[in-house]
Amino acid sequence: MEFKLKMQVPFPMGLQQETALCAQEVVERYFDFFAWVQVGCPIPAEEKNEGTKEAQNNNGETVNEKWLLSKWDIEYFYGLIRPADVGCACPFGWMEKVEGVVDQQYPIFGAERFPDLFDKAAHMAWLIIKNQVFPDYNAGIAVLAVFVLLGRNEIAINPNEQDLKSFVARIHLWIKKTDREPEYEDAVIKELGNVINTWGRLTKNQDISPKSTDSLDKVRSVDN
Repeated sequence: MEFKLKMQVPFPMGLQQETALCAQEVVERYFDFFAWVQVGCPIPAEEKNEGTKEAQNNNGETVNEKWLLSKWDIEYFYGLIRPADVGCACPFGWMEKVEGVVDQQYPIFGAERFPDLFDKAAHMAWLIIKNQVFPDYNAGIAVLAVFVLLGRNEIAINPNEQDLKSFVARIHLWIKKTDREPEYEDAVIKELGNVINTWGRLTKNQDISPKSTDSLDKVRSVDN
């Protein structure tokens, strides 16, 4: 079965240009990962990846959160990573599910569940996958949410393809565990925040140009 990423996607009302550019760059850099998402995320062996986190940008400065995800961002991510032959309409009921996810970023009665930016990014990924906000491709949407939330707050992460697959595998595994023991969910999400923070950072001098046009236009043939 053939899959191809759809790079020309209509902008939803309310989407910011900077968000679209950030998301497009991530999809171009990690084409193989998003092709993997399109075929249903065959889960790789889980890798141990531990570390401590500190919410600093790429200049080592403390991050003051200035930007959070919106429902329009999530809608755009869905449009961006669908296979080229899939229709553009979002499924019925998507907005209520997405609003239920993005609202979790904000304080409730003045208290934030995850004030740390890495934990907040992990929480968004967790909720998108756990709640299955769309019928398919939620792993890719979750990863884009992590990249864009951090990137718009001046933290440019630089994981490799296997890091992303292992991250998705962890979420699937730990969702099953916390379904049985929900009291551990916050600790698990903070550990996912630690995982994100162990990924490398892009530097100003590092080449982050997207893959060649030939690579982006290459159609992936995958056996179902």
